[in-house]
Amino acid sequence: MLEIIRNALHAVVYMEQPPIPRELRNLFTDAWGDADQSFEAAKRRLAVSPILFRIFLEPRLRRAGLTGEMLTLKEASLQFHVNRLVGGGIITYPDDPTLWERIKRFGRPAFKAMNSVLGSLSSVLPVLEIAREYKDHVELTVEAMEEGEEEPA
Repeated sequence: MLEIIRNALHAVVYMEQPPIPRELRNLFTDAWGDADQSFEAAKRRLAVSPILFRIFLEPRLRRAGLTGEMLTLKEASLQFHVNRLVGGGIITYPDDPTLWERIKRFGRPAFKAMNSVLGSLSSVLPVLEIAREYKDHVELTVEAMEEGEEEPA
């Protein structure tokens, strides 16, 4: 799930015409390295030995709703909504609807799914907080641009 979120954020920030104002684009691309390192550190923490995982991580993940059927549900929902956003949504959807109509349709559900997963995971893996904050600022910026209904320059 971390890789799904990481790839989605990268696709939104680095798309040909990102839904981010020109004056903020370089700030988002410059900060990408910190967010990416946060994702990588979280993945390393999850890749511990099976014994350490069972003793230390599994109980925390269970309490955060990240095991069993809840994990299956969150992963499927995340994949569905992110696929609509970057796989067939704002990037490849026909030009008829404006960029903002596409973002409204595909972005909000994808960001909500990312919020659910990152909120749960960052409570278990504090190292993920930087990636969660980065996602929050991408989401806020996209929503603010949407409210202004301006196409990015």
